Order: sequence, then C-alpha cells, then structure tokens
Amino acid sequence: MRNAGICVLTSLLAVVAPPGDLRAGSKLSASVEHLFELGAEPSAKALHAVQNYYRRLPRSTRDDWRMRYAYAVTLIRQKRLLDARPIVEQAAAARPDDLGLWQSAVWVHLTLGDRTKALAELARFKRSMLAPESDRDGAAAQQAADFCGKIFGFLSGPWHLRLHADDLKKVRSELRDAFVPEEQAVFDRAEQDVLAQYDELRGEQASLSEQAHDEARKRFADARAALLQSQTSLDEKKQDFTDKDAKRSADTKAKLAELDGKLKKLEQQYEKIAEQMVPLELEREALTAQMAAIAVGDAALLVNPQLRKNLRINIDFGLPGQRAYNMIEQALAPIVAQLNVLGGKAAEVVDGIAELEAERQTLVFGRVQDAGKIALKKKELEKQQVRLDHDNKRLKAPKGAGSAESRAAATRVRLLSTYLEFPLEREKERILQAIAPD
Repeated sequence: MRNAGICVLTSLLAVVAPPGDLRAGSKLSASVEHLFELGAEPSAKALHAVQNYYRRLPRSTRDDWRMRYAYAVTLIRQKRLLDARPIVEQAAAARPDDLGLWQSAVWVHLTLGDRTKALAELARFKRSMLAPESDRDGAAAQQAADFCGKIFGFLSGPWHLRLHADDLKKVRSELRDAFVPEEQAVFDRAEQDVLAQYDELRGEQASLSEQAHDEARKRFADARAALLQSQTSLDEKKQDFTDKDAKRSADTKAKLAELDGKLKKLEQQYEKIAEQMVPLELEREALTAQMAAIAVGDAALLVNPQLRKNLRINIDFGLPGQRAYNMIEQALAPIVAQLNVLGGKAAEVVDGIAELEAERQTLVFGRVQDAGKIALKKKELEKQQVRLDHDNKRLKAPKGAGSAESRAAATRVRLLSTYLEFPLEREKERILQAIAPD
C-alpha cells in the first residue's frame, strides 16, 4: 500500500475489482500511465500527442471516469484548463463526497477566475468528505485544512475586491468549522501564509511598478526635452533663414537701386551729348548741302562748253565755285571732328548702359532663382514642423501601464497557482490507486 495519506484519500475512490476484471484494470492502468508520460511536460507537441492518444482509445476505456479524470489532469498540466474543467465538474458532481475531486474543481474554477462557480463549489463542502474524527487520518485531514486555508487566504488577499466580505466570512466559517481545533490551526496558518506571501508579492510588484513609472517618466522627460530641443533648433533655422532671405532682398534692392542710379546718370549723359550733337549735325548737313550744290554747278560747267561760252567762263583759270567749296570744306572739318568726338562719347555711354542692363538682368534672374530655392526650403521646414507637431501629439505623459516585468508581477499576484499549485502528482497517485485492485 502507498503512504497513509494517499490511502485515506483513495479509499473513497477505490473500486474492488472482480477477479475477471484484473486484466482490464491492468490495461487501464497502463493506458493512464502512458497518458501521463505523454503529457509530462507542457508543450504544443505533447498536447497534440495526448489528444491523439486519448481519441484513439476504445470507447469503453474513454468512458471510464478514471481515464477521463486522468485526461483532465493531463490537460491541466498542458495548461488547457477550459478543456479540463467540464470533465472535472462531471467527476466532482458524480462523486460529491470525494475530497480530492472537490479540491480539483475549486482550484480550476478559481484559476479560471470563475467567482460564481468557485463559491458554489466551496458551499458544497461537506463534513462527510472527511473521515469521522475517530478514524480520521491526521495527515489527510491536515492536508485538506491546509488547502482550504490557502484558498481563503487567496480569497481574502488577491480576490478581496471581487467578493462581498459577509459572504466570504460565512463560507469561511462553515468550512473552517468542519475541522477539529488542531486542523483549524493548520487552516489559519495556511491562510496567513498566503496573505503574507500576497503582501510580499504586492510590495515587490509595487516596487517594480514604481521603478517602471520612474523609467517611463524619465523617458517621457527625455523625449519631451528632445522635442523641445528639435523645436528650438527648427525655430532657429527658420529665423536664420528669414534673416538671410531678408538680407538678400535688401541687398538685391540696394544693388538694383544703385544700378538704376547709374543707368539714370548714363541716360542723362547721353541726352546731353545728343543735345550737343543736334546743332552740329544740322550745321554739318547745311554745309554739306552747300558743297554739294557748288560741286553740281562746277560739274555742269565742266561738261557743257556752250554753257561756259554763254557765261564767258574760262576754266583754264579754275572753276568758279572752287574757292567757295574750299572755304566751306575748311569750315566743315572742325564740325566733323567735334561730331566724331561726341559720337565716341555717346558710344561709350551706350556700352555702359548695355553693361548695366545686363548686370541688372543677371541680378533679377538670380533673385528669381533664389525665390525658387527659398520656396523649397520653406516647404522642407514646414514638413519638419508637421513632423514635430505630430510627435508632440503622440507624446503623452506615462500612465499606469508599467513595464512588462511589473505587469507580469501584477498578474502573478492575482493567480491562484502562485500560492497553491495544482496537486498534480497526488492526483496521479489517486487515479492509479483507484484503478489498482485491493
């Protein structure tokens, strides 16, 4: 036989097998043990193997409550509590005086967070689940008291906000009164142990949470400072760009004003030269006309002997207009020379005007190109401002999310398995003992 505690726990489960069923019991025991071996460690591969093996078992084997409960225990080991719960509920309902099944049902409901079913299962506890005091196994009863004490430590600690205090007090009193004073001491000690562990874990979680919040606040402050620095840098760029643009505009305006002043002076010089050239040009044209008339007259005399005879002009002594022509030519020479001088000055002025016009056009064209570059630069600065505004909107003060470590700690505080693990090995032993013949 196994140890005394397991004997008492399994005494209510054990079924005396007729001699003809020994072989079937041995086969069932082997199937259960193989199922436990397949699901020994939680993994997707192990879960798949367990499910496939269970489905391939004969229907008569699957319908045996011990095999079904063994399958539920294996599913719990594989962290598939939702799949295991209906099987555990059916087994506990079919054997209302089985303390082990009752404990499994309570554990599953609380682990899944089902308050209603957990309280209903606690209210179903009966004194008959324990052996009479005269025949009671101290170890088994104390184990049950330890389990119940931890359950109520969990309900009074991590779940204290989920239950009404009066309801909890009533159920606790009824459950605790089922035990003798020595077992009640075990109950109270287990309850206090869970509450002490809860306080310790809650302190650790609060410390982690505060540390996470400090780190989040620092990250927020650093991000805010970086954004402010980026905004300051962008504002400085904008101001520098605006100042440079204004200076370019002022320089261009000043240069254009200077060029326009020079152009105006040259145009005035050109007008003065033109004014000086007009009377000289008129005089030159008049003298030239006179010379042309004299030349025409002399030419006519030269080619017409009859005209010379009529006018009694002897060309051997020279043409009659030659002297006048020479005099006019002498008078015309200084006028032509003065006109040439003035024409040279006018050409220089015209060249100066052309150079200034070209310089002015280059300056204006350069400013137009600058305007295009300025527009592109403004667009780039606007894009940077939009990105900064977007980052500013996204940046929010840290709230109570905490770090992954602090969230994991908070979850661990609320889980029943933190304080009371499922009695996996004990239930395996109970199932195998229930199969084994006396």
